[in-house]
Amino acid sequence: MIKATAFIFITLLLATVSGVYAQSIAYFISDRMHHLQPFECLYAVTVCSWILYLSVPLQIYLFTRKGHLKKDHWLLYTFLSVSVGAFVSFWSLFVLAMSAG
Repeated sequence: MIKATAFIFITLLLATVSGVYAQSIAYFISDRMHHLQPFECLYAVTVCSWILYLSVPLQIYLFTRKGHLKKDHWLLYTFLSVSVGAFVSFWSLFVLAMSAG
């Protein structure tokens, strides 16, 4: 149970960090790789963040089905991942839209 919870927490943390700091990460990557535009990097980091957020409910379902998570905790984990994921994803979408001009 602890490994499954840690795996979900790390995935959620990576998705949150990449969503909140997507613009900084994109500028860092585009400064190092001169052939990439900052908007392309921002788009890639934002999509990676969304994919990580979408994978968390799937991980919760699979870990619960295999018995690695308690069945009475799945609602809490799902609510936490959806609420944090929605907030950060809308923020990432806002930053992406403002960067597009």
